[in-house]
Amino acid sequence: MSGRVLIYDGDTARLGRLAQAVTLAGGEPFEVSSAAAAVRAAASCELVLLAGEEGIGALAAISAAHPTLPRITIVGPVNAADAERLVIAIRGALVHHRPSAPDFETLTRDRLTGAIGWHYFRLRLVEELDRAARYNRALSLLLVDLDDLRGLNDRLGRAAGDFALAQVATALISGARSVDFVGRWAGGAFALLLPETAVGAAYGLAERLRADLAARRLPAPPQLLHPSRPLRVTMSCGVASLYKDGTAHAGTLVARADHALWRAKLGGRNRSIVD
Repeated sequence: MSGRVLIYDGDTARLGRLAQAVTLAGGEPFEVSSAAAAVRAAASCELVLLAGEEGIGALAAISAAHPTLPRITIVGPVNAADAERLVIAIRGALVHHRPSAPDFETLTRDRLTGAIGWHYFRLRLVEELDRAARYNRALSLLLVDLDDLRGLNDRLGRAAGDFALAQVATALISGARSVDFVGRWAGGAFALLLPETAVGAAYGLAERLRADLAARRLPAPPQLLHPSRPLRVTMSCGVASLYKDGTAHAGTLVARADHALWRAKLGGRNRSIVD
């Protein structure tokens, strides 16, 4: 019996005991050092061991990306008796191997739009924010929301609204840089994470994407039974950058971008506002 077992734990001593238990259980330990790496590596593993604050913190994202992957979570220390029980639990979990896993891109993408899924985007946000703060680098966040998506759903049906969302996501992904992250946020909203980007450049990108969408005519949704004219969709954008107030907290940056988005909506929609 063999199987690759992912281990994510910030406690170095306990990490070693977990790796030893995996080996005794007949598995192959694979250690990672970040939550994003854990989500990525889990696609090729048979079991996940999550321990301590760091490991448990990644549980939601791993569960969302890999809902059928067996998981064992450990909060406290691992003594000799615990280690014996852990070996038995690992061995039992490895008895039933999973079928070949989908590739990483498939697991972390939103199925409707092709943008990065919410859970993985949040992980990238935290990691990029930490990197930018540590090395004194620029970082910006855009929150964009389709204007009157509810009205589109009411007029043409939810299938038409979903079609418009997918078309807008394609436009955002193609319009962003290769180093940027385009994620599905909620409802008709998307988020763009822009590493190495100060507020001026972030606003410029937001305006370019907004203007391109406003000038674009989306094809008629193929789900409609009757012919329809091409759709015109606009979006509002909220822009926030890392060093306006020196914060390095993801929640604060998101709140500022969201507040700017709210001001754009309140100001008449189809515009970009900087916090």
